[in-house]
Amino acid sequence: MGGFGSGGSNYSPSPNNIQGDATVSGDMSVEGTLVVNESGNGTSDFRAESDNNEHMFFVDASANRIGIGTSAPQSVLHIVDPLDAAAGSERDAVIILKSKKEVGIKLIADSANDNDPGGDENNPYIDFYQDGVSDTSGRNNRLASIAMEGPAGTTFTDSLSDSFFLNAFYPPQPNSARSFQIANSTVADGNKARITVSGQNGYVGINTNAPEALLTVSGSEIAAMNLFQVESALDEGSNDPAITVNQNADGRWFMSVGMAPQTTYATQWNISNGSSTTLFYQNGNIYYGSGVNLVYQGPTVPASSTAAGATGQISYDSNYIYICTAGGIAGAATWKRVALVGF
Repeated sequence: MGGFGSGGSNYSPSPNNIQGDATVSGDMSVEGTLVVNESGNGTSDFRAESDNNEHMFFVDASANRIGIGTSAPQSVLHIVDPLDAAAGSERDAVIILKSKKEVGIKLIADSANDNDPGGDENNPYIDFYQDGVSDTSGRNNRLASIAMEGPAGTTFTDSLSDSFFLNAFYPPQPNSARSFQIANSTVADGNKARITVSGQNGYVGINTNAPEALLTVSGSEIAAMNLFQVESALDEGSNDPAITVNQNADGRWFMSVGMAPQTTYATQWNISNGSSTTLFYQNGNIYYGSGVNLVYQGPTVPASSTAAGATGQISYDSNYIYICTAGGIAGAATWKRVALVGF
């Protein structure tokens, strides 16, 4: 084989074997199988250089790892920007998979299904780091993860076994303020956060990034919007959802039960029996529809005319209707009653 220069003291080329150090100048073509380090020598690393990195491709024989852009791979495959050490010339490290067919990534953990002594501890995950956080301590410096859970309660409180989860978590600071958001772009209002889970208190915000309660829904910028709507299988495809809470054009909120949302009059809430409005509040008054029986089950009747009560409170028994005309504590309130007579 021509083209070989001189090697080290053990250099002895033959038609089928090269021992010792050797230098190849010019092009070399190999037809057939090429084996590097066939004896499995732990000190026989393999590397290929590029214009700016002498470890563009590196096989660490002793650690059984492959590095791209690094001579110190920390896992089976470790990729570093080849220009990482060239200040001002750094590039994004991006993995591109391209095919005229489908492309994908498969994470297969516990392939032998060995059921660890504690039960399914080996699970697939993707960890996220940024802002100079080191990844040299296993997973202990991760800032967020997408993963599957092993035994219940392992990764976070109330986790379910074998569940799939997204987790914003920094182990060195168990109570770190790390929020979680879901966003998308719409024709109505562009690209913005739709759901926010606060890193301060766990509150959930819909259309707001600053939830002020366990669940905060903001929609003031959208007129005549539905806050939420519940449909049963019987309602599917109809215009009459089971429950709707929505806001009409003038900003008033109201609830509709068993009918389509009402937006044509200044109703603040209404309840329907499925065909017509039966009870609704409008302009400071509460109304109920014709053909509907109003049944009131009031509190226990007052023991005396000065029993404790609230102004406007009503009660009744088989003989009287009682009305509290002046609220107050026992001894200070005033009740009046009207006798019930037959007809």
